[in-house]
Amino acid sequence: MSDDRITSEQFRIVCVDLLRMLEDKGFQRVESLEKSSSTYRTLVYLGKNLGFEFSFDLRDQCVDLQVVKVCNGSMRRSFEGGYSSNLFGHLVRYAGLRGMPHTSRARVEAVDNESRIRQKVDAQLQLLFGAGASLLEDRADSLPR
Repeated sequence: MSDDRITSEQFRIVCVDLLRMLEDKGFQRVESLEKSSSTYRTLVYLGKNLGFEFSFDLRDQCVDLQVVKVCNGSMRRSFEGGYSSNLFGHLVRYAGLRGMPHTSRARVEAVDNESRIRQKVDAQLQLLFGAGASLLEDRADSLPR
């Protein structure tokens, strides 16, 4: 496996391609809501009622996926009177998921950074398109109040 660390830009380039499947489901990328720093990068996709925020921690080389309530085109997190949770936690609490998540920290056997990113993001997408498939319907009642 490569000793190179995945960069923020590598994460963005690979994910934009991988996450086109969310656009096929009606979610739109909103670059103005994305964040980038020396240690962190996000990609944001919003629907009418809920959104997804993919994040990459450069230090830990870890990918996470947050499910966030959308009101009038804006993300409303729990502390703003909305709802937000990482995908795995949401699925355990509200979809009856049991077992271990496909971890984004797992050692992967890929030899290049692009393949490593794809494996990390794919683990989150497998959860979303599997146990979390109802979220992709973007219904107003998809998230708890």
